[in-house]
Parts: sequence; structure tokens; C-alpha cells
Amino acid sequence: MIFNGLKHSLACVSHYDRSDLAEACEKNKGPYPYVALTLGRHEIDEFVSDEKLQSHIDLIELRLDSMLKDSQDLESRKVFSNVVKLCLRRDVTFQYLLTLRTENEGGEARFSAEEYVLAISRLLSAFYKTPEALSHVAGIDIEVRNFHETGEDITEVIENIKDKTVILSSHITKPFDLKDNLNLLCKEYEKCIDTGIQNVLIKLAVEIISAKENKSKQVKKDKEFEKIIAEFRSKRRMEAIFIPMGKEMMNERVSNPCFKSPIYFAKRERDETTGQLDAIELCKLLIAQN
Repeated sequence: MIFNGLKHSLACVSHYDRSDLAEACEKNKGPYPYVALTLGRHEIDEFVSDEKLQSHIDLIELRLDSMLKDSQDLESRKVFSNVVKLCLRRDVTFQYLLTLRTENEGGEARFSAEEYVLAISRLLSAFYKTPEALSHVAGIDIEVRNFHETGEDITEVIENIKDKTVILSSHITKPFDLKDNLNLLCKEYEKCIDTGIQNVLIKLAVEIISAKENKSKQVKKDKEFEKIIAEFRSKRRMEAIFIPMGKEMMNERVSNPCFKSPIYFAKRERDETTGQLDAIELCKLLIAQN
């Protein structure tokens, strides 16, 4: 199981909800795909009052870059305290996947690699001091390239959360070498496993569709991504999330077997910039695929 002890909180039942998805997966003997809803701090209140939306997800990806945006926030104890308090809300019955996404990888946090590593260290320290808040955390997303640039050891930073899920991620929105990024993720994955951190996944998200590129280039990039994924899966046995980003890739994330993942990410409303579906629409597609 990817998320140890994940509390499934079936708030209500609509036609397309998690129970329908679980039933479809069981019928076809397929693995159950988790649905993570991406939320910023100011979206939590609206989410709490939306029972229909709650019935379509498994956990919340809490985007901490909605709170931790720059070096000034990094020096504020209050900011880290507010993150912990948010995870203690009694009216939120879902567990959290903590994600601090930097600008270089498509987020809002204007951090250098060194600042990012420091932010993750201080964030986890704040949670260690409040075990109750930590119990509401299912896992954490770690941007691997920032650790690689600084030479810091990921395993030392996350050593005390071995019972949580760790997603080693790379989000590519600029000219890239797919194989280099994937090899880096695999290297860090193996290091985590060797040090006793068992619940580890890798996540590689790639911008396939760019407004500056013509259609032939986009098709070529998509096929290159698919080829690399196929090679990876033929050689390695590890949990992996592969995401093609871009408006034209929205349905492809679910309909193309190449991108089948243990976790799918959704938003409250579809985001055509990144190609993320809304949670209800995503559930419908997952049920159809299973």
C-alpha cells in the first residue's frame, strides 16, 4: 500500500465517487488509483463545505507555496506554525500530502536550491514538535533537483518520517534531458530504499505542449516521453508517477495507458495551463478506464 494508514473519509456518496472507482478496480482486478486534490491555503474553507467534491478524492495535496513564498517567509516562525495549525483543523478529515513547489518547477515559491532545502528541513522540524499534526500527514513531495544542486542528502532530511510516503519529484517546464532527470530520480529512490525508507515513489512531470512549439515538435516530445517510460518500466520495478503537462494532454493523462499512475492529481476546477482536470471529471475518466 502506497500510503500506510491512509484514512479513507467517505463524506457522502454521489454517482461517481471513490466507492464506484474502488468497485470498478476490484471488478477488473486492477490497482486502486488514489486521487489527490491540489489545494492552496485559502481554498480549504470552500473545500470543507463542498461534500460532493469530498466524495471524489482520497487525500489533499496541500500546496505550501501558497504560504511559503520567499526568503522572508523562510525566516518567519509564524509561517511554519500556521502550516502545522492548518493540519490540525478538526473540520478537515482527509490526510495531507505536503508539497512545496518552487517557481523553477511550476510553483509559487521563489527559493534558491539552498533555501528550498532549508525550508523542507524547518518544515519537518515544526511537525516533529507536534506529533498530532504529523499524524494527519500522509506524505511529502521532495524536489530532487534542489537537493542535487546543493549536495545535501535527502535521506538525512527525511530520516524521521520513514513511516510516511515520500514522492521524489521533478517537474520539467524548460528544455530538458528526460533521461538525466529520470536517472537522478532513480538514483535517489535507490538511496532511500537502502536507508530503510520504504514508501517511496518517483514523479516526473513534463511540459509536452508549449505555445512556442509547433504541432510536430509537440508530437515528437510526447513520443519521446512515452518511449522513455516504456524503457523504464521494462527494466525497473518501482512505483512511478508520469505526468504529461499541457492543455492538449488533459484526457491523455488518464486515457493513455503509458501514463497510468498510482496517484492522480486534480484541482477544484480544471486548469488548462497545466492540463489538470477537476476531481469529479477525473473520477469519471478513471472509472471509464477501469
